[in-house]
Amino acid sequence: MNNQGIEEQLDHLLALIDENEAVRRFRELEKMLNENEVIKQRIEQFKDVQKLYTVKEAKKEEEAEALKSLYEETKDNLLNIPLFNEYINLQTELNDLLQQISFILEHELEKDRV
Repeated sequence: MNNQGIEEQLDHLLALIDENEAVRRFRELEKMLNENEVIKQRIEQFKDVQKLYTVKEAKKEEEAEALKSLYEETKDNLLNIPLFNEYINLQTELNDLLQQISFILEHELEKDRV
């Protein structure tokens, strides 16, 4: 198969992914989350706590244990928001799908080399 044929196949694959119901829902959720200031604020708060917790834990500092409970609390607060929870679940599902596609492509390319 020549480069043009490969590009056409890739374009077709990308179109199929783009048309996938889960991908469409993910984008819709992402837009809704980005437009919601309260959720955006909670996400930023979680990221800040997560960074601080990661640094303290990596340095084996005593504060890490206290931050762990704050980290878990802020994470739980986010996951209790139905839109965010659905978003995270879909993100995991789509990551798994993309890993499967990547594995198949690698496997097929390896077959062609042999």
